[in-house]
Amino acid sequence: DSVRLEGKRRFERGLFLLDLHHMPTGAGVWPAWWLTDEENWPDNGEIDILEGVNRQTVAKTALHTSDRCSMYAQVPPWTRTGYWDSATGIPNTYTGEPDFRTWKEADDCWNWAAHQWFNQGCVTIDSRNDTLGKPMNDNGGGVYALEWDPENRYIRSWVFPRNYGLPSNLVDAMETA
Repeated sequence: DSVRLEGKRRFERGLFLLDLHHMPTGAGVWPAWWLTDEENWPDNGEIDILEGVNRQTVAKTALHTSDRCSMYAQVPPWTRTGYWDSATGIPNTYTGEPDFRTWKEADDCWNWAAHQWFNQGCVTIDSRNDTLGKPMNDNGGGVYALEWDPENRYIRSWVFPRNYGLPSNLVDAMETA
């Protein structure tokens, strides 16, 4: 069985918070929380705030867009709290054989980017290995946050495992929401 919750309101910016005490884990599960415009996907984009599969233990945030949306030059390395996901095994353009010797950063948000898996998007990975699945549950859960601010031209995401302590301004915001 699976559950899918959908909102009826359309958002164009905001701070989105998900406070979880437990999430599904194990083989065959795919916990996810994302924003999209299903009518115009992927042209209007998709933001995966939380997405994991099977027994993954690290939170990932991904952007899926139409072409000409590369994040590599947009996000200075010193501002990141994680790192870019990578792709390997992409078929060689000339031979069609999978190339497992080369690892390419997944920094192109276009779903058809040549050096990434189809629909991989640009994916950032949290630098800690206990932000998803069983380790997150063992920590007592946590809060996933995404700030989308088109006027200032940024999308930022965070994950706060409960055992590390939640920022006081986040706790205050959740109490008044």
